[in-house]
Amino acid sequence: MLEVSEVECLEGCELQQFKNKGFYCTYYDISLVSEIGVVNNEHTVLVYRCQQCVDEGIKGIDEITNNLEGIRKSLVYLGDYFYSFKDEFENGMADLYRYLKRLEKET
Repeated sequence: MLEVSEVECLEGCELQQFKNKGFYCTYYDISLVSEIGVVNNEHTVLVYRCQQCVDEGIKGIDEITNNLEGIRKSLVYLGDYFYSFKDEFENGMADLYRYLKRLEKET
């Protein structure tokens, strides 16, 4: 039996688990690519993160880090929505005041 002295996970992803003689991503529940090698006369296993996690920017460090990142992104989006809405609201208010002034001049 091969004795492995070290298991490395790319970028320290804690979403990776070993089950049924293989590694898989617990977030997407898919099998992961792994390599067995020898470094300094010691056997090592390198497990790569799933491409979906990499593409979507999921950190996979731990649940708190993932939640903090989600909150940060949501706050940025809320800020963008607010300022976009704020500009439209100001434009609508300016239009209403112009109409009101025209009506006031006519009376």
